[in-house]
Amino acid sequence: MSQTVETPPVREGGEAWQKEVAPPRVDPTLVGDRTSLLPAALRASGRSAAIEYQPFGNVEVRNGLQALVEIPLMIRALRLPRSARVLEIGCGRGVALPVLDDRLEPAELIGLDIDPALLDEARERVRNSCTYATLVEGDVRDLPFEEARFDLVIDFGTCYHVSDTMDGRRAALREVARVLRPGGLFVHETRMAQRLAHPLRSFGRTLPWWAVPSLVPDRSAVLWSVRRKIDR
Repeated sequence: MSQTVETPPVREGGEAWQKEVAPPRVDPTLVGDRTSLLPAALRASGRSAAIEYQPFGNVEVRNGLQALVEIPLMIRALRLPRSARVLEIGCGRGVALPVLDDRLEPAELIGLDIDPALLDEARERVRNSCTYATLVEGDVRDLPFEEARFDLVIDFGTCYHVSDTMDGRRAALREVARVLRPGGLFVHETRMAQRLAHPLRSFGRTLPWWAVPSLVPDRSAVLWSVRRKIDR
């Protein structure tokens, strides 16, 4: 469920980033509960799994390597399309957004995250790099977009960590499939990538691909994989 939607700019003229903040919606049943300390998108969703949210720490060295090495290699190895409508789920501090904007020249680029504090950092990064992107606060298990909106959805591990339960991860994958157009691509990290990056937190975590038969394997490059949405 979207809580903050920031309107994308027009490339010809104007600022590279603008924002429009919608008034927050808070579930009154959660007022006074410990979930009131969580991001607005989790509070408003009313999900019992909301208390599972655990943000990752900030490691600037890793951020730099991701921007300079990992993302360019991924784009090249997976032959990702240019001029597409692109959504990055779990965009966090916005590390990938300037690279995606520069390398893919997308028709539309949206970064979604559930944590408003991380989106504040992403907002600054997007502004300083003159990146053309929209930032949205929302829950990947309940994406605030219409069906078949995107040509390309990119995930650097969010679906593995969105929930401690298989139900939560299944909901995330189903939402990804819903917002992808037929023929659209879902780019995600493999289990090997997760084990290398987060050996403790990712231990034993798998993704329930059986729950999304419309997302079929397309190609792989060791640390990343692509699934294509087909009509069922």
